[in-house]
Amino acid sequence: MKEAVLLVGHGSKDPEGNKEFEDFAARAGMRHCMLDYVEPSLPTALALLAAEGVSELAVIPYFLFAGGHVKKDIPFIIQNAQAQYPRMRIRLGRHLGLETALFETSVARLQGIEGRKVLLVGRGSLHPEPIRDMATVCQTLRTCTGHPDIDHCFIALAPPDLPTGITHNYCADHRPPIVLPYFLFTGILVKRIIKISEQYGCEVRPHLGTHEALLTLVHQRKTEILEGADHANDYRSASH
Repeated sequence: MKEAVLLVGHGSKDPEGNKEFEDFAARAGMRHCMLDYVEPSLPTALALLAAEGVSELAVIPYFLFAGGHVKKDIPFIIQNAQAQYPRMRIRLGRHLGLETALFETSVARLQGIEGRKVLLVGRGSLHPEPIRDMATVCQTLRTCTGHPDIDHCFIALAPPDLPTGITHNYCADHRPPIVLPYFLFTGILVKRIIKISEQYGCEVRPHLGTHEALLTLVHQRKTEILEGADHANDYRSASH
């Protein structure tokens, strides 16, 4: 039996963001693909793995929140691939969601925030679940850090936008908030966040990136999926 793990990233028009994801997958010892903009795409990666004789494949959607890509696009592509490559059992895991590793990484990015307000900036979504989850992230970080002044906003698709988030979170002494881009990798939107935030005089902390806690998380996902304890869909089983 030949096993493999495939990390599915969003993909970016920014080569730096794609390289960061590729390097993360390499550090994890896993294969990677992208949904948009660059190869290997998810269909390409699945075809290559089937051609290599992989019989057990764990697919990890490396996304913070469950928007359209996680709920529709990835399952649709995998369902088609399972029919096309019946010798390869494909197990689809959950997105990252509200895992402890993400809070550990965020806390590591938020050292030395005493006396300051903090603003997390998410991508935004047209789906309600990611918007709710972003609010949960903030509430959990307030609890984890014991710091009450942690708020959130979005760079696209949902209110409040970044300028509104900044202006609503000035300190009493008129200092702007510390900004944390709540993104896994850099890219056009993260760089936009940095540019806008710096125009308002904000200190910008690094995005989540390749923290060791996230490497541990993907290996936990791998074990759970391949052992059958945690996967969203097993299309081969469902069709028999």
